[in-house]
Amino acid sequence: MRITLLLIALAMAASAGPCTMGSLTDYVNLGAGGCSLGATPGSPVVKGFTILPGLFGATPLDPGSVTITPIDLGSKRGLNVKYGANTALGALETFFQFQISGPNLAGVAQTLANAAATGDGAVTGLSNLCRDGSYSGAVFGCTGTEQSLTVVQLDGFALPTDSAAFAASSFFDVFFELTLDSGLAGTATGASSSLVFTQTPEPGAWALTLCGGLALAGLRYRFAKQNQPRSQQ
Repeated sequence: MRITLLLIALAMAASAGPCTMGSLTDYVNLGAGGCSLGATPGSPVVKGFTILPGLFGATPLDPGSVTITPIDLGSKRGLNVKYGANTALGALETFFQFQISGPNLAGVAQTLANAAATGDGAVTGLSNLCRDGSYSGAVFGCTGTEQSLTVVQLDGFALPTDSAAFAASSFFDVFFELTLDSGLAGTATGASSSLVFTQTPEPGAWALTLCGGLALAGLRYRFAKQNQPRSQQ
């Protein structure tokens, strides 16, 4: 099963174009082809973006005003979801599902930035991830191993980062939610949340790099030896 998922991930990475900054609507329009979070072979591919109704009665934010920016930091790749809004009464949220595939995904972290809350207001980011499997419904029925992350900004309290590490995997089904909730007598302002996966190098890549380094060291030694005076050899 894991070998099959890995082969599918590699095939998708070879065909998907690079991700660019755009709205949530733009990412939904990518469809099943998706886009790649890097230019190197084996870069993760994100696809299948689907907007869903909120779980807690919040008003869905216009997907055209939600900005998604790809993150490519070498071994760390993911997405930043951003919008700026104030909620005087009630709550606003963006809630969507997508899939990410790629070899050796061995960790994930979610962060929350540019958020503020007063009174009983709250800014909350939630991610539910089904590792090496898929959800059968909205955040339930994971056929693989489930992970969940939570970040939050309250008045006087913040949990800006949450992370998880796991055995190398190649596929995740993801639900992502970002909510601004003013509560009964508070405010919740602005938000930017990133979901970033850590990708470990293939064992073959480590071996190739080591062999290359040894070969280069050997050439340098031979060059230095050839340029030494004969009396020193």
